[in-house]
Amino acid sequence: MDVHLTDQQKANKFRFVDQVKNFLFLIMISFFLSYSGCRNFGGERFIQLYGFDRINNQTVLDQLVEWKIDNVIVFIATRELLPNGPVADKRYTAKLVDFLAGADSRGTKVFALMLDDPEFSYRSRHSEALDRVRYFLDFCLEYPGPALAGFVVDVEPHILPEWKESDGWDIREEIMQKYVELLAKINIFIKTYADRLPPLKFGAYIDYWYNDEAVKGRLPSGAARNLRRYLDALFVMAYSTKVDLCNQVADEIALADTVPTIHAANFDDYSKSMAAIDKLNNCFQNKKHYLGSNVFDYARLLDKYRNSFWEIVKPGSKKQ
Repeated sequence: MDVHLTDQQKANKFRFVDQVKNFLFLIMISFFLSYSGCRNFGGERFIQLYGFDRINNQTVLDQLVEWKIDNVIVFIATRELLPNGPVADKRYTAKLVDFLAGADSRGTKVFALMLDDPEFSYRSRHSEALDRVRYFLDFCLEYPGPALAGFVVDVEPHILPEWKESDGWDIREEIMQKYVELLAKINIFIKTYADRLPPLKFGAYIDYWYNDEAVKGRLPSGAARNLRRYLDALFVMAYSTKVDLCNQVADEIALADTVPTIHAANFDDYSKSMAAIDKLNNCFQNKKHYLGSNVFDYARLLDKYRNSFWEIVKPGSKKQ
């Protein structure tokens, strides 16, 4: 009975009970976070990262490890890279070198994201696009490291005004042909570095309906069979909320090495974003062309992750 306990003994007892409660609470939080971050058998995880010049390298890399992210696709200002970028920045380059070293120590692979302008589809901009690729490849020569796995271009020709304003598919197919020409030129250009660099993967973002329209005969240049001639991986943007997620990417995965990309904004919270990743793994885990899944993007997913955490710990939460 407590009546026989001294005041100090009672205080110690209550302190012990509080410690047990806190311990059990932490176990519950850890269970939630590990569940929402666990991966089923399937491909690797990718995530896009913007605002590289503003991030804390180590904080981001540690977060990627916690989320079990295998590959991070970092938007890189290639013109700022030493040794040959036209506005080369020593501090920016040093930050990237540090990021790559930190990624390597954690077993995280890094892809550079570049050419995020639909106007690079124009033939008049192809030379400039190749220059951007060259600045990156020259950086790779100057600062070799195992963490750097390749690069991904994000041209997205369907964003061009001519595409959106066109009443038919003839103009769109013409634009697509010029875009594919750019991919072919980049593919050839990479090979000029083949004897000086380890193999680098070359990927591109495409919308999920490119191949659908190719099958219909309206956008033949956008066919997955055609794009795979120049790309090591198709990063398919499966952003539709009206079409089943797996159905958006099934045709590409049947034909070419593919990384489906989900948009974190399409999901209510962090756990639902991760459930979408699990769904893709369950749909395609036995498909040889399924390379894994990608999340657009780090900042949006981080917001959802933090919000999910506070939903657990805030007073009165049903999840406590």
